[in-house]
Order: sequence, then C-alpha cells, then structure tokens
Amino acid sequence: MRRLPWRGSRRLLVPGRASMLDGMRATVLLLPVLCLPLIGLQATEAWRSVDAQGNVEYSDTPRPGAQRIELPAPRTVPARIPARAAEPSDAATEAHAREVPRNAVAYREIAITDPENDGTLRDNSGNLFVSIHLEPALQKQFGHRVELLLDGVVYATDAVSNFTLTEIERGTHTLQAVVLGIDEAPLATSAPVTFHLHRASVRQIERQRAAKKAIDGEERR
Repeated sequence: MRRLPWRGSRRLLVPGRASMLDGMRATVLLLPVLCLPLIGLQATEAWRSVDAQGNVEYSDTPRPGAQRIELPAPRTVPARIPARAAEPSDAATEAHAREVPRNAVAYREIAITDPENDGTLRDNSGNLFVSIHLEPALQKQFGHRVELLLDGVVYATDAVSNFTLTEIERGTHTLQAVVLGIDEAPLATSAPVTFHLHRASVRQIERQRAAKKAIDGEERR
C-alpha cells in the first residue's frame, strides 16, 4: 500500500481500486473516521474526495467536488467529583478537644493525701506509702513527672502519683510533692505534710524476742 502526502489539515488517505485486499484495508481505516471526530472534540463534519489517481481522501477542510460527511457529536462524560466528607459536629469537636488537649493544662490542685498531716505511723521496717492527688491528673503525654521530697531532699522522681518509701528512720519527717515539666521547671508544688514514724529499735526488738522466748519456756514446763 502506498502512502500519499496529506492535503489540508488532519486528513486520512486510503488507497482506492487496487485490489480486494486494499478495499478491505480501506474499510478498516474508514471505521474510526466515521465513529470519531477528526479534529479535537468539537469537530462534527468532514469532507470526502477522490483524487486523480483514485485515492479516497478525508479532510476537515472543504475542497471543490468534495462530499460533506456528517459525523456524530462527540460523547462527553462528566467528571465525577468525590463526595465531601462530612465535617464533625461542634459537640464532637469539643469532646475531642477535651479528651486530647493540644497543650498542657495548668494544675489546679496538688496535695499529699496519704499520710495525713501530723499523722502518727507505726512500721518496724520503716516503710511508708505516699499518695498524691492532682487535678487534672498527671499529664504524662507532655513529659510531666512528680518529684517527691523527704525532709527537703529529693527522694524519688517519676511519672507516677504514688510512691513507696522504705527504711525510713523513726521520728518526725516532712513530705512535699512538686510537678516538673519536660524542661525540669516546677509547674505545681504541694503544701508540706508532717508525719511521725514510730518503729521499734534493735534493743526493743531483742527485748521483745527475749520476753517471748521466756514465756514460751514457761508454758512448756
């Protein structure tokens, strides 16, 4: 099949009267022309002509002796716009803000609730449980920690509100709690609490053991 130069703007050349095979090829080539626009989506017409050599030409530019061909209007499909996600209600937004605050909230209250102030405790091992009340609760997500002071000296620092002290000497002691920020700056400080710890001395324990042993011996007799 021999290709011929284009004439006009955007046209299709089909060789004519060569053979049965050429005719079939021409038919195949004509199908897209009859079904689709030739130039852009706005083209709705074309012209068919036959040159001196018998070649069939199609063009979007009219020529003398050309036959006008109506083309079907181009089919357009509207673009699908994705549905907009529903925005949360004001109530849901406020509830989420209360659950997950973006910034740390100031502590309104901090107090040592256990032991009670000026309380007397008895523990021969010198153990002591300390409970600290915070309002709001300790904001660990912002790196806050609690520092516990015993007699003005730091005893422990941790991201908890309860502590267990061990081997505390008998006598009168003071406790104080401080909330520290991520930069170790104090954010809230409790009032000091005084407590009195009673525990038996070594001599008292030995006397108690000796007395118990003597009682057991007499009972055996």
